[in-house]
Amino acid sequence: MVEARILDEYRNIAVVGASTKPERDSYQVVSYLLEQGYQVYPVNPNAREILGRPSYPDLSSIEDAVEVVDIFRRPEEVMPVVEEAIKIGAKAVWLQKTVVNEAAAAKARDAGLLVVMDKCIREEHERLMAERAEMTLEKVLYRAVQKEIAAWLLYRDLGRRLPQKTAQEAFGELAEQEQAHRQLLERYRRGEIKEGALSPTQVIDHKISQHLEQPKIYPDMEFKEIFLLAAAREQASHEFYLGLAESHPPGRVRELLEGMAAKELEHKQQIELICNEVDFSQSNSG
Repeated sequence: MVEARILDEYRNIAVVGASTKPERDSYQVVSYLLEQGYQVYPVNPNAREILGRPSYPDLSSIEDAVEVVDIFRRPEEVMPVVEEAIKIGAKAVWLQKTVVNEAAAAKARDAGLLVVMDKCIREEHERLMAERAEMTLEKVLYRAVQKEIAAWLLYRDLGRRLPQKTAQEAFGELAEQEQAHRQLLERYRRGEIKEGALSPTQVIDHKISQHLEQPKIYPDMEFKEIFLLAAAREQASHEFYLGLAESHPPGRVRELLEGMAAKELEHKQQIELICNEVDFSQSNSG
């Protein structure tokens, strides 16, 4: 999930439109981000400082490397901010609640930036922290099962829609393997695999569970885009199962998880191979 990736990977956040008034959302967001340990750069040309932090007239005036640009501006005022964010080499732009500008968001994505729109950065951070504080093995396994079901449905659908017979067969095999993964996970959830098992209430490190937050795939996407996202999902799944295996003591469960991690990496390589072989001029997502 892009929100989690931004909040986990980046620490330097410029807040454009930061207010000096404590009752304003932008002031409260600056305060919250500082409390959470982020390096915050308020951007307000009419203020000298906000919450003890120097206030800057624009993004270009900030000497440090800004990674995330959090925007509290009217939608029609967003484009110049996004253009400046691209210019200074920011990694992401975050448009706060009710701030919607599709053209600016598209421009940021085209420049390689991560984009979040119409969401509050504070609320998303609070939600993620709450989820992770309660992320037990039982919940992680449940989400992993749902992920495997989604992968099975995706590959089954691709196997039916692609005209090339070799691609149909390859995705059919991938679908069967994802079903096998689901069945193993469900056996573990039911307590049928005991050697090296953890308690269902054991809290799992969020650095492991965050790999379950994978990019969404929509039916109207082009086949090539679906393939690329599917390969990225398999890489994330590989890292998830590898991390989950390492959190277990030596035993049968750890061996099974390590085997699943290896299989997910093979899936990624298979999808990349299929992607290179498929003639996309004869295939479409409809």
